Amino acid sequence: MPIKIRTAKHADAGAIHAVHVRAIREGTVSHYSPVEVEIWAGRMAPEWYIKPIAANIFLVAELDSGVVAGFGELDIEEAEVKAVYVTPEHKRGGIGRRLLMCLEAIARERGLRRLTLNASLNAEPFYVACGFIPVARTTHELGATGVHIQCITMAKELDALPHRPAAEFIEKTVTVTMDRPLGSKHPRWGFVYPVNYGYIAGVDAPDGHDLDAYVLAVAEPRESFTGTCIAVVHRLDDDDDKLIVVPEGLALADDDIRAAIEFQEQFFISMILRNRDE
Repeated sequence: MPIKIRTAKHADAGAIHAVHVRAIREGTVSHYSPVEVEIWAGRMAPEWYIKPIAANIFLVAELDSGVVAGFGELDIEEAEVKAVYVTPEHKRGGIGRRLLMCLEAIARERGLRRLTLNASLNAEPFYVACGFIPVARTTHELGATGVHIQCITMAKELDALPHRPAAEFIEKTVTVTMDRPLGSKHPRWGFVYPVNYGYIAGVDAPDGHDLDAYVLAVAEPRESFTGTCIAVVHRLDDDDDKLIVVPEGLALADDDIRAAIEFQEQFFISMILRNRDE
C-alpha cells in the first residue's frame, strides 16, 4: 500500500501547489500554447488552496515517503469535481483514478446522483475512461488575466449506493478466525499487526474473499475469537469492508476504533458505520 489517500490539511497547500503547477506545465503542452500554459500555472500561489481545503472535499495522494503526488477536489454544493491532478511521473499509475473514485464515493454518500466537471482538453480521455460523458465545449477564464482556454464540460450519472452486506452483522455475535494474529507481519507490506485480524469463515465479502474483521481490546494473539460486532469500517475506495469485533458488552468510540486500525486503514478513505441500515 504505497499510496495513501487522505484528507488534505492546510499544511499541504505548498505541496498541492507544486503538484498543480507541474501537472499544468508538463502535462498540458500538447493541447495549449506556451503562453496559455505559463499564464495558467504562473498565476497560482500556495495560499490559494487554503480556502478550498477548508470548504470542500479535498483529498491528497501521499507516497510512503510522505511526498504528495496528486490531489482531488469536490464541491458538494455544486456537485462538481473541481480538480484531479497528478505529478507527471505518476501519470497513468492509477493515482488519478483512485482519487476520482474516492470523490465519487463521497458524493454518493452525501446523496448526489450526478457530477459535473470542466476538463482540460488533455484530460478528456482520462475522464471518459472513468465514465464521464462530454456535454459541451466551452472556455475557462484564467482568473482576471483576460485569457480564456478551451475546456470540456462533462457529466456522470452516479450509481445508487451499493448494498453493504457487512452492516448486517452489526450488534450480532460473530466468530473470527485469525489469519493475522496480533504481532504477525503483513505478508506483502511487512508491517506488524498491533491487533488481531482475521475473517468470518464462510461469509463472502463483495471482493469475493472471506469477510475480514478487526478484533479490538484483546491483548494477546488469538487463533479465533467470539465477540460482538459493534461497527463496520466502510472503505470508499476499496470493495472490502471490515467488521469491528470486541468482547461482549464493550463499547468503543469512533476515535478509539480509528486509532486502533490506523496502521492499515491510513491507506484508505473510510467511514465507520454503526447501524445496519446506514
